[in-house]
Amino acid sequence: MDKKIGIALGGGAVRGLAHIGVLKVFEKYKIPITYIAGTSMGAIIGGLFAAGLSAQEIEDIALKLNGKKALKIFSPSWSHSGFIDGKNITKYLSSLLPDRNISGMPIQFRAVATDFFTGEKFIIEKGSLWDAVRASSSIPVIFTPAVSAHKILLDGGLSDPLPTSVVKKMGADIVVSVNVVPEPEYKKNVRSKKSLVKNLAARISNWKLLPLKKAGKHIVNIEYSHKKRILPSLMNISMQTRNIIEYNLILMDGITNKPDFLIEPNKNVTIGWFEFDKAAEIIKNGEKAAMEIIEPLMKKINS
Repeated sequence: MDKKIGIALGGGAVRGLAHIGVLKVFEKYKIPITYIAGTSMGAIIGGLFAAGLSAQEIEDIALKLNGKKALKIFSPSWSHSGFIDGKNITKYLSSLLPDRNISGMPIQFRAVATDFFTGEKFIIEKGSLWDAVRASSSIPVIFTPAVSAHKILLDGGLSDPLPTSVVKKMGADIVVSVNVVPEPEYKKNVRSKKSLVKNLAARISNWKLLPLKKAGKHIVNIEYSHKKRILPSLMNISMQTRNIIEYNLILMDGITNKPDFLIEPNKNVTIGWFEFDKAAEIIKNGEKAAMEIIEPLMKKINS
């Protein structure tokens, strides 16, 4: 096929599992992908796929990521730069697949991070895949930042949550962008307590430092009340701030870069940031949304 297809996979915490559903549909219809650029969860899913795993294999991994396995990644550790050690991400990914150099993978891949000192987008196109993914998904406050040479790297969602422009610069003739970030309406994201959140609170409460012990449930508790004047937790404030920033940047991206096709799996659904128990539902949302563009995409490929 003469036309090269590139796909931009945006960030959005667990909502980014919808990328798996999109990739499943592309595989089903034998649509070859030449370029992938990913931010945060998009970098994780895109990196696994670009490294050679099938969408079904990635789905199997995602469906098993709950309970103790999820807690290994999100296990809190005391640090002045984040509540969770970002190295847990690379440890987990390394247990799934040996690390490899980005420049030698079957599909050309880019991971997007943010330079802490300048605020600029930092595109990672060579070196360790897992280091790149870890940098791209270093959510401020939640995960400790990644250190690369003389740079401190944060989550790519702060500078480019939907890397459409990156895929275009890679040389794609047809660009498909997948936005998994819904409108930042906070009341939609308030859910009942989940086991992962409870476990995080319990572990923080077990720390020996008394102030942190008392603050444990308030750091990650997802409940809030206007009547009782209970404000959102630190984690919720961090994630909602990120959601607001990302959503507005994505709106600008759509105006500036205009992908050929835009897929939005989570536009009209309610999914919390860390609801891994909803993985199957999220992946299915990705499949449904991707099916909506298959016919016009095939026409454009064959035109």
